[in-house]
Amino acid sequence: MKFIYFIALAGLVFSFKPASKLKLPKAYKFIPSGTIKMDQTEVDVQAFYMFNHEITNFEYKEFLFSIRREGKDSLYNACYPDTAAWNNIGGFLKPMAHHYYTHPAYANYPVVNVSPFAMEQYCLWLTNALREIYGDQVPQARIPNKAEWTFAASGGHNNPVYPWGGPNLRNGKGEFLANFRVVGDQNIRSGENGPEIVNDSTYQHDLFIIDNAFITAPSESYGVNEFGLYNMSGNVAEYTGDGYARGGHWNSYGHDIRITSEIPFEKGNPFVGFRPIIPVLNN
Repeated sequence: MKFIYFIALAGLVFSFKPASKLKLPKAYKFIPSGTIKMDQTEVDVQAFYMFNHEITNFEYKEFLFSIRREGKDSLYNACYPDTAAWNNIGGFLKPMAHHYYTHPAYANYPVVNVSPFAMEQYCLWLTNALREIYGDQVPQARIPNKAEWTFAASGGHNNPVYPWGGPNLRNGKGEFLANFRVVGDQNIRSGENGPEIVNDSTYQHDLFIIDNAFITAPSESYGVNEFGLYNMSGNVAEYTGDGYARGGHWNSYGHDIRITSEIPFEKGNPFVGFRPIIPVLNN
């Protein structure tokens, strides 16, 4: 059986170290060992593989199908996405409660409304699935911690604002490089009383379609960073195992999809997804 298979950090400085590699599907991108300087403290990050895109609805359904086939109904129910969470946003998004997870049109879109518990269970299942194909030498898959996630999102750049290395959200052709709420590019952020202008903004639109996505975008959208990873800023924020999700999401203002952006995450909601990593163990 085959499977297809997102802090407030300052002053990031990277150095890389070579490491041995594993045999894994091409979607797993190798992230080398290195050092991150966080708040004047150097943190070593060991090499790992990271899935190049956020786990999709289709991929998550493989997991649920497998555990249901094994008769683990209670686990299946605990891990099923809380699709009703779309109703908490209200308005025209309410139909997503019925269509986003189940309709084939969203198969390649990032799974959302999944709890931290369910994400961890997915990682356990994924490990077993990969070991069936590549052998018992495959280490345990897991959720990345904040240092690992930030290291991967930065793509080898020193102290980048966004995964592509630059401070801008559009390329030279004026095309957006991520999926976010377009209201003044990165010059707008969320404040206690609503949107706040960080600097003068000359681009005032509040249309999801401007960045080529209505809500979320397919997991393999926009460009990849230097490590080959899609959507490390925007689309959906990504859980890092510590009660936070990082990188901003489709409804975040541009200032809030920086690599250093974070939001609390305790239960499934339409803004947060995940992508596992597989450590490279030292011999």
